[in-house]
Amino acid sequence: MHATSATRLARAAVVASACAALTLTGAPAQAGPVASNDDVSSRLAPTRKIGPVNNLSLAITKPAASYRAAADWDALTGATSYKVTLTSATGTVIATTRTSEDSWAGSYALQVGTNVKVTVTPFDGKRPGRAASAIAAVPDLTAPTGSFSLQQTDYSVTVEQTALQDDLSAGGDITRSIDWDEGAGFEPWTSGTTATHTYPAGSKAYHPSVRLVDEAGNAAVVPLTAVAIDDFLAPTGGFTLTPTRAWAGYTWVSVVQEGTLSDDVSAPGDIARTVDWKDGTAATAWTKGQSLRHRFAAAGTFVPQVTLRDEAGHETVVTLPAVTVSRDTVDPRAVLTKPRVRKSSIRSWTPLRGKASDAKGTGVRTVRVRVVERRGDTWFAYRAPGKRWVKAASKGAALKKSRVAYVRPVANTWKYKVRGLRKGVLVVKVSARDNVGNVSTANTYRQRLTRR
Repeated sequence: MHATSATRLARAAVVASACAALTLTGAPAQAGPVASNDDVSSRLAPTRKIGPVNNLSLAITKPAASYRAAADWDALTGATSYKVTLTSATGTVIATTRTSEDSWAGSYALQVGTNVKVTVTPFDGKRPGRAASAIAAVPDLTAPTGSFSLQQTDYSVTVEQTALQDDLSAGGDITRSIDWDEGAGFEPWTSGTTATHTYPAGSKAYHPSVRLVDEAGNAAVVPLTAVAIDDFLAPTGGFTLTPTRAWAGYTWVSVVQEGTLSDDVSAPGDIARTVDWKDGTAATAWTKGQSLRHRFAAAGTFVPQVTLRDEAGHETVVTLPAVTVSRDTVDPRAVLTKPRVRKSSIRSWTPLRGKASDAKGTGVRTVRVRVVERRGDTWFAYRAPGKRWVKAASKGAALKKSRVAYVRPVANTWKYKVRGLRKGVLVVKVSARDNVGNVSTANTYRQRLTRR
């Protein structure tokens, strides 16, 4: 054999040996599924990137006590969600959340005069895209506050400023003006902590107020104490009270204003009403409506009073009828009514029926029904909320496992349908609870069911 042929044979042997080695050491075809062309293509295909968030804007408002940050942007094709992060000027994270919408808003305590930044990052599943940010200044949107006292001597009044503050503006930079309620509107209050005014003679009530404006233009109006001129009479009004007999902790007793209140100066809506129920509780300010109700907690006899006070400070006390309050200490009663015919039939016990009474008390609120059944040698407990039966080792265990059905009686009768009754020994426990929490002793009933 020529040398060249020998060399070719040797090289062929080496290649064959290498191929055999690869076949032996590589993963055999039978060890797993062969990758399809689609799988290979997906691994070789370039990663799809989500484009950037466009037209991101951030607005800061203050509709209530807290600031509201609201951002919106153009919806991005391919994005399944967005991560929104709000940070302060120092980089502190104020809030972070995920949303599938193209807008977001939240309420926070922000520092006025600083900047906040919102950053929105789009996501395609778990893959993030290019984020975008927007910055907005936290504006001064808080009105100034102040407190004032008013002293009246005949026709002359003096208003004294006792406090004045703002989140940014100094006290001297807050503009003050007073409306004396004579039709001239607000007039400047430029200096000092007091302002005086003299009203004309004649029976009338005035309602002055102070207007405060800070450097950012935020304004607040502070109402002052009403001024009553030539007011000589106390207000009057008529009232009724019902019922005059009540149960402690249960009955609502109502005071009803009959018609409108009357006064020589103050309008009916400006006459203050206060009710003292005379049961040891604090007097109730009656601010709106024609009626006010109360529930007495203890037994006894109480004589409530309504006090009327006009803007000049004149008062009238109206004594109401006495209320006799009793405590319900009598337990209610609930019984099961057994069928008169076919007592051993399951159909005759579906539904369970009975009576409930509380003639000397507040009335039956609910009837409590507990059901267990022995089928052969096995006890079963009925769980009313889920309407299902569960096995138990004994009668006592079944009663513990059972769950009570709460039934509202109608016209002193009640009924309750137990699902899945079978032949066996039925045991029913019935009790009642009245409107103040008294619970009767449970009555137990036993019946053998032998036919459908």
